[in-house]
Amino acid sequence: MSTPTDTFHSCALAAFVEVAKECGDWPDSKAVKRRAYAIYEAELAEKTVELKPELK
Repeated sequence: MSTPTDTFHSCALAAFVEVAKECGDWPDSKAVKRRAYAIYEAELAEKTVELKPELK
């Protein structure tokens, strides 16, 4: 099982790559931060539903 820090760092890397592909250049740090938090929140929601299916 990954720790929250590992999960966030994975999301941050994914966000960096996605934003860089979209803009075709070195990405804006604020755009990466927004995308990373969005991905992280989606991951947390998914894990929460896995642990507590009644919340679905």
